[in-house]
Amino acid sequence: MRLKNLIGVVAVFILIMTLVLVLFPSTASAHFYNRTWTPTGGTLNYSGEIVASGTTPGAEDESNAGYIILLVYNGKSGDETGGEKIKFFNLTLTKNDFANVRVEGPYTKSGSQYPGYDLEVDEVPAGEEWDVEGKKSDSYYRVEDEYNNGGWLQVVKQTFNLELKKKKVQEGKTFNLKMKSNGRLEGVMKLTIEDSDGYSIMNADRKDIYKIQVNYGEKNDFVSFADGPEPIRGINFTADKKLVFNASELDMGAGKYTIILEDYATGAEDEVKIEVEERYLDVECDEEVVMGSDIVLIIKSSFYEEHATVTVEDIPEEEGIHKITLDEEGKKKVKIPTESRDYGTYKILVEVSDMEKTVYVKIKREGSSLEVPDNATVGDIIHIKGSSDFGDLAVFVIDDVFKGEARISDDKFEWDWDTSGELDGYREIEVFMVDAHDFSVGDRVSDEWQKAKDVYASATIFLLLPAFSMTVPEGIAEGDDVVILSLIHI
Repeated sequence: MRLKNLIGVVAVFILIMTLVLVLFPSTASAHFYNRTWTPTGGTLNYSGEIVASGTTPGAEDESNAGYIILLVYNGKSGDETGGEKIKFFNLTLTKNDFANVRVEGPYTKSGSQYPGYDLEVDEVPAGEEWDVEGKKSDSYYRVEDEYNNGGWLQVVKQTFNLELKKKKVQEGKTFNLKMKSNGRLEGVMKLTIEDSDGYSIMNADRKDIYKIQVNYGEKNDFVSFADGPEPIRGINFTADKKLVFNASELDMGAGKYTIILEDYATGAEDEVKIEVEERYLDVECDEEVVMGSDIVLIIKSSFYEEHATVTVEDIPEEEGIHKITLDEEGKKKVKIPTESRDYGTYKILVEVSDMEKTVYVKIKREGSSLEVPDNATVGDIIHIKGSSDFGDLAVFVIDDVFKGEARISDDKFEWDWDTSGELDGYREIEVFMVDAHDFSVGDRVSDEWQKAKDVYASATIFLLLPAFSMTVPEGIAEGDDVVILSLIHI
């Protein structure tokens, strides 16, 4: 009786297991081990072992624990552009070859058909490629070979990000580009540099910088040129796997440019913009400051984060030389105190690299003024006027020579300077306020006297030489007298 009962239980168990196998066939997934990377895609390697687990791709599915879901990538604008070309390789000893596979999807993470998408079934012959282009991003696809060995893979939209340390560079300088992040481990990028009109540029060898193929590895490393070891002038690789561009060897004059990289396999794309500025150095400041106020220099240049020297002449070196560093935009504000300085005009020289700029600043008393034209012609009579709230006489010293005086009346003075016989070029006019003096016109005025009296106001003027022209008859006969008319314009 017990034997009959045991036989009955076994029969029922076998019947139940048969029904389970019939109604619920194995959805076994083999173990995807790894994948290779090529410019167009790669190969997914899997074992042939049947594993009765992995019924869903989701990581929360305990039956899938320990099994790899490999990632494959598609393109740059949603689901319809670009994608890897994938082959499938069976690593078992009996096979160890490319396999015929069936790829179906898209599925959700829970293993159900993706809502709103038809179920696609692609039959991929051994050694041929499965095109990821057009497949639903962020979805899962089931892969099985002719022996029902297979596994899950996930389609991911590839993204990568480029980074320039500097947004502006000076003409002729180098700059680096790095890959900040990337989805694919290895592959090839197509590099293009465009000008502001959208045209690709050339290098010094007249090679078009358009879709130049560059190998990358370890996701973020630029490794080499994909077309071979031959270098491309103006583009190179740094020791830390960045791209380095030399603007002097590329057609990158002053202007704005766009650097575009596109993944060869997926069409994923990113770009950065850079501005190349011409070499320049500008220095702005007030021409006059009142004693006690700071001389403020505004330096603008294309020398980014470079060292500069500001030198104020005619004062002690430890006070007159200022070492500064320009900011990332090539700018700097420099303040120079005037409390311990003498009245007068000071020459200030700003030097950066091999460029320099000179400005002149006059330190004056509060309330003083002096009106002088910027330029005149030798022989002109120049009218100079100003104001002063002290002193009886305004003494005019030009290039350390006494030239004349004017009496101060109602805090104002005026003087005419006859420039006949003067030399051309820049001339410095200094005015001293005194009650009396013992100079005669043409006397040299010593530095000691000037320092003791303190210059009240000063200005510079540029004297031009008179214009000269001649008129000669266009034709004369032999033996005729020739009349030449000459005019001097003053």
